[in-house]
Amino acid sequence: MGKVYDTTNRPNPYNLISQTPRNYVPQNYWLKEIQDKVDADWDYRPNRALIEQETAIGTNQFVPLEVVLQTVKTDKGVPISDDWRRVVFRDVHYQCPLGLKFKFSFQYDIDEPEENKSIWLTTNRNTGGATASAIIARCNGTLGSEYLDAQGITHYHYEPAVQTKELAGVNIVYNQTAVSQSSDLTVIVQHNEFTRKYYVNQRFIVGYDQVYRIQAISKFASNRTFVDDDLGTIILYFEVVQKSEYDNFQTRIAYNQKESVVVEETGTETDYQIRLDEPSVIPETLSNEPLIFKPVVYASGVSTDTPVVTTYQLMNASSPPQPVDDSVRDKYVKFEQLEGNSFSLQKLKFYPAGNLEVTCKAILEGVDVTYKFNISLRGL
Repeated sequence: MGKVYDTTNRPNPYNLISQTPRNYVPQNYWLKEIQDKVDADWDYRPNRALIEQETAIGTNQFVPLEVVLQTVKTDKGVPISDDWRRVVFRDVHYQCPLGLKFKFSFQYDIDEPEENKSIWLTTNRNTGGATASAIIARCNGTLGSEYLDAQGITHYHYEPAVQTKELAGVNIVYNQTAVSQSSDLTVIVQHNEFTRKYYVNQRFIVGYDQVYRIQAISKFASNRTFVDDDLGTIILYFEVVQKSEYDNFQTRIAYNQKESVVVEETGTETDYQIRLDEPSVIPETLSNEPLIFKPVVYASGVSTDTPVVTTYQLMNASSPPQPVDDSVRDKYVKFEQLEGNSFSLQKLKFYPAGNLEVTCKAILEGVDVTYKFNISLRGL
């Protein structure tokens, strides 16, 4: 923070230079140069530690830095937890950006093996005090995801994350509980080239045996009013979901591949065929809005009024996939028979384990004519 110069004719030079705003009472102008005071007292400060600081947000490159680490307390003086620290910087003019990472263990040994160190994320900073400090939270896990490099090769990225049940420790006012989305888990990550690509309904393996998907993303709180993407952190709201046979718990990468529609037909060797007049293209995922399907039996390329019987099954994650009970199926998808052969499908809940298989069947001259397709319930 810049200095405020009082140009009035005051005889005392200690009133001429101060970092405090003009609206402070003159009696608070008690330091000529607070930096000199910090430098003089620095070697005598308790809890000094040599830690590692990220050179800039998103670089994941760290340099040593000596700081003072303090316990974070509530307004009543109660320590929050060991997963929170106030880091005090020697340079009183330094403004630590939100989302900047630090690295150290509870032993504060910079030469420790990397696997013994934790990543700490800046969640709050002090811009109004006389000295420079920030609140940091320990990342107690990582979120694994895939990305493509410039050559189109798939790589894994593991982003350190603060995983918590509420925002009591990560709110800007760190000791107050924030009003948040109704979710099973709240996660805070640094805003960088990887996390900015996270999307709603993306699935992650949290811990070593639980799968969650993103319900909502908070990435609109910019540090500057007119710069939209000047974010330090992103807040993710998760809900627990079913595991899929395609989730890789060895690499901790959850399945998020794009769905593809598979159509199977029988009886096409005859003059009869079932086609879908609606929709013109079967979507890969079923939405929350009802979608109308209109199967029609064609004879030698001409549509007929032949009745079509439609059945549907929701498959599980076993190998090979097996249908779940109808009572379970009806919790995730709604089927409604409409006029004639038409019917509608509507997704009620997100279902990651398997696809919905729909079979349209007609019997003509003793020949079973079917049109079978699958559709996913993983989408929005």
